[in-house]
Amino acid sequence: MAVTIADIANKAKVANGAVSAALRDKPGPSKQTRQHILAVAKQMGYRPNLAARSLRLGKTNLIGVIAPEQISGSAYYQNEFHIIETTLKRAGFSTLLTTHNCLEEEKKCILSLEERRVDAILCIGAWSKELNPIYKNVKIPIVTMDGSDNHISTHSITTDRSWGILAATEHLIDLGHEDIVLFLQVKQPPSMPIPILERIMGFRMAFCRRSIELAPWQITECDIKGSNMMESFYLSTKKLLAERRPTAIIGINDMACLAIKKAIDEAGLSVPDDISLIGHDDLDFAAYFSPPLTTIAQPVEELLDKCVSLVIELAQNSRKKLYANEVLRTKLIVRQTTARCPNA
Repeated sequence: MAVTIADIANKAKVANGAVSAALRDKPGPSKQTRQHILAVAKQMGYRPNLAARSLRLGKTNLIGVIAPEQISGSAYYQNEFHIIETTLKRAGFSTLLTTHNCLEEEKKCILSLEERRVDAILCIGAWSKELNPIYKNVKIPIVTMDGSDNHISTHSITTDRSWGILAATEHLIDLGHEDIVLFLQVKQPPSMPIPILERIMGFRMAFCRRSIELAPWQITECDIKGSNMMESFYLSTKKLLAERRPTAIIGINDMACLAIKKAIDEAGLSVPDDISLIGHDDLDFAAYFSPPLTTIAQPVEELLDKCVSLVIELAQNSRKKLYANEVLRTKLIVRQTTARCPNA
């Protein structure tokens, strides 16, 4: 049974008010009485009632984090969440993670976290303005990170992926490639996610700037089967190579490039001699890919630092109404999986 203030007061032979003041480090008891009360409380194994404290202060020191369900299978998302949780913990906040795999579940996550009285919410991933009615009605601050629409009613710090794809595509064109495929991940899309649209925009922009015609087959959607992204990209690449022979492929991310390269190898082709390959995210293993993977780096540390700092600021001052919106850029990291087009 939990030790109460009354229990401590009874054993220490002081008033309840003196115990409350001593435990909350408030004025009242003398130094000697305060020390006596704290010693008795420690001896009795007293633990503060956090729920009561939260009601009294109007703060829970709890930050809700909403992420896509694939966080469990994504090295990129797992790394993000670890950094977020560690940073919030150092600032005195606990983290409550909820996940979703569709728009309706995302709505439920937001409302559930509001019911839990979290001090602020951090949304990871690509979020839609279709959630605006929910965002506007929620009484706690929300920060959307990494892919939010600029026209939503939240604070947002995101990455514009179009610049990295533009640089990657122009890099391949400079090497003589024109038959370039942009591989995209599409899974039950009610509408095209912002990061996908940004990739398409950067890809098309590169062809437009070089006055090269872009064929429909060069933007290829990979139909994700369940949660097995790797197998889906592997099978999609095998299907692509059976029908056409691109000279370069830009993958949705570095992990997908592992599956794409396996299919290329099994077709008796070589990276980069026959097909150049570019990834996205610059995960730790990219530099140890065989050969080292040319990829697009995201400003992960800067993005996380800005988002977590903003969440902490809003949790401590939830009255801030002016929305903060900032856009960061990706950049191309050239390694050894890109080479001159064999047909150039």
